[in-house]
Amino acid sequence: MSISAALSKIAIALFPSGVPHAFYKQNPGWMDSVKKTDQGKGATYNFSVGYSQGATGSALYANATSIASDSKYERFAVTTVTDYALARMNGEDYEKLSGSDGAVVDAWKDRVDTAYQEAIRSLSIQYFGTGTGSRGIVSVLSTVTLTLGTAAAASEPSRVVNFYVGMSVTASATDGATPRNSGAAEVIAGINRQAGTLTSTSVDWTTVITALVVGDFLYRLGDYNAVGTGMGQWVVGGTTPAALFGATRTTDTVALAGTALSGASKDMVAAVLELCSTVSIQDGSDKTLYVNPRDKVSLVKLLESRARYIRPDQKSSATAGVEFIEFETDSGPVKLKGDINVPVQQAFLLANEHCETISVGKTPKPLEKDGQLVRARDGYDAYEMRIGSYYNFTCRAPFACGRLTSFGA
Repeated sequence: MSISAALSKIAIALFPSGVPHAFYKQNPGWMDSVKKTDQGKGATYNFSVGYSQGATGSALYANATSIASDSKYERFAVTTVTDYALARMNGEDYEKLSGSDGAVVDAWKDRVDTAYQEAIRSLSIQYFGTGTGSRGIVSVLSTVTLTLGTAAAASEPSRVVNFYVGMSVTASATDGATPRNSGAAEVIAGINRQAGTLTSTSVDWTTVITALVVGDFLYRLGDYNAVGTGMGQWVVGGTTPAALFGATRTTDTVALAGTALSGASKDMVAAVLELCSTVSIQDGSDKTLYVNPRDKVSLVKLLESRARYIRPDQKSSATAGVEFIEFETDSGPVKLKGDINVPVQQAFLLANEHCETISVGKTPKPLEKDGQLVRARDGYDAYEMRIGSYYNFTCRAPFACGRLTSFGA
């Protein structure tokens, strides 16, 4: 049996059938995207959002018939994007391990699991993004090290979870702007997860990305403006939201771009309650509030001090648990979940039944279009298994969702 065939058999037996519970606890946003819609072979996923029932009613029948007009909709034509991860073993490793019972299986399982983790982490990171692919901002730049931050926080160590040793990163001056130095990429040689710092392989971060400065946005190589369009773009609010997937959103901004409120100088609980009540006026769907775990700690402390948990005698199913806390609002109970992919000082109030991940086939999935699950890599003494996603994110009812900025600022 060839090495490719042997590794393929192992991969078929070992490829994850589900997502580990620990992963869900850190990344509930994408996992809660209720519908993973397989859009088949179509290149575009079309859906419409209604924002007016038209002039169809009046107390007088004559007026109702004379002014009647069609309902109004805006159509979104969502195209899919791609994402790939590779599991790889070189021939030398295979030969060395093949003499030990189970060693090849263990080593190949580790590689497949790592690639699968890369694939689902990529989707989870971008779920709350804007489609640019950025993963962090340079807040301090000091020769061989840089410290990560966000638009809201000058230093934010939690962003380091978006990077790993060996990752190639590029940069741009603003989010989604032209890449620095024609997309020149530096390789991360080390990470300090407590301090939130990345160490370059070169003697200086500006050796390769020569124009890199504080305030620049960082991307995984290849992700720049090529990832899924996340909730950070679907739920933007404002008076002049940009067009999205061919849909003009200025006609009725709340219906087509959601609600966005500033929490600046506001008590965190008060900001959340205001957002919940504002969104509930538009829609009564069940809601989940996603915040960064660092913000969740502060919010939970405030909730506990004000006893906003629903008591059993209120005849509600609201509960407190490991993965979420359910608290009472004027518009009903809302689940609170911490997600490492939500930027600090932001919060997303989502109606998960309206938020989808569309895809061509399962997402992510092993790619074997030519009948080969594992193949020998041309020009290298290595064997690869490809894991891929053809996907995008959608929000079929933006009016049912909301967002807080400057949350807790």
